[in-house]
Amino acid sequence: ELGPKDVLIQVKACGICGTDVHIYEGDKGAAEVHPPTILGHEFAGVIEETLPGSGFEVGDRVVAMDVSPCGECEYCKSGRSELCAMGFAEAPGVGGVDGGYAEYSKVRNDFIRKLPDNISLKQAAMIEPVCISMHAVNMCGVNENSNVLITGGGAIGLFAAAAAKAKGAKYVALTEANPGRIAIAKEADFVDEVFDAADPEINEKVKAKVPEGFDISVECSGHPAAANLALYSLKRGGQHAILAYGPGFKYDAMAIINNELHIHGSVMFTVPEFEDVINLMSEGKINVEKYGELIAMEEAQATFEGLENGTKPAVKYIYDMSR
Repeated sequence: ELGPKDVLIQVKACGICGTDVHIYEGDKGAAEVHPPTILGHEFAGVIEETLPGSGFEVGDRVVAMDVSPCGECEYCKSGRSELCAMGFAEAPGVGGVDGGYAEYSKVRNDFIRKLPDNISLKQAAMIEPVCISMHAVNMCGVNENSNVLITGGGAIGLFAAAAAKAKGAKYVALTEANPGRIAIAKEADFVDEVFDAADPEINEKVKAKVPEGFDISVECSGHPAAANLALYSLKRGGQHAILAYGPGFKYDAMAIINNELHIHGSVMFTVPEFEDVINLMSEGKINVEKYGELIAMEEAQATFEGLENGTKPAVKYIYDMSR
C-alpha cells in the first residue's frame, strides 16, 4: 500500500553491487541490511502506481536513488549530503526499505528521477555505480588538464575512467591484474592506456609514462600494492581518492607530508551528481551500456557464488526482470 510520498515501480533491471555480495557474506561493515529486507539498490523500471501530486505518471520510465538525506543537517545544507546521518535510513536496498531484487518496489517519489528516452533501462541500472565513481572524480577536481590514474578495473574503476573522461581528463590510465578485465579496459574508448598490475615492473612503467607525476589517482582495487602505486605516482600536491575497501593499507606519512598529497575517502554521491550523470548519459558523454550482462533472477545464486570466487568476469551483472 502506497504512502502519501510513495510510488510503485515495476522493476525492469537491477544491478548486483559489490556491497550486495558483502552483505550476502555477512559483512556487517558493508551496510545495515538484515533479512527479510530485499536487496538491490541499482535499479530502474516503470511507474506502476502513483498517487496524485507525486510528479509522476503511470508508465514513466524511472531510476531509483539509494540515498535518503534529511535535507536539514549541516551536511545537507552545505552540499555534502553523502555524509548525512540519515543518508541510508530509507534508502531502498541498503537501508530499512526493500530494494530492487523483486518484480515491484515501493520507493519515495523524491528518491527517483525520470529517464530520458535515449537511456535504456539496462544502462539506467548502472547510473548508481557510475555516480559512486563520479563523486570521487569530482572530489579530486578532474578537468581538461588532468592526467588521471585509476587502479582497479572492476565496475567502479572502469566507471571512474568513464567519469574522468566525461569531465574532460587529458589522459586516463588504468591498472588491473585480471586478464579478462584488462581486455575489457583496453577496448574502452575512455581509457587511454592499460597497465598489467601483475607486471613486476609496473611501478616503473606507470611512472615513466607521466614522469612529472599524475595530477589525480583513484584507488578502486582494494589491494595494498595498487593503493601505494596510486598514491606514489602522484605529482607534488596531487589528489588521491580511495573508493575500495581493502585490508593492510599502509601509506608513508613522510611522502604524504613532504609532497603535500591530498587523500580523500569517497563515499556514495550527492543528488546533483546523480542528476549530472543522467544528463551526461543522455548527451552521450558517458556510455556504459555494453559493460552490463543481463541475467535472469533464477541465476542469482550461481552469480553471487561466481562473484565470490572470481569465476564471473563481466563488469556488471544486471537482473532482467522480463526474463
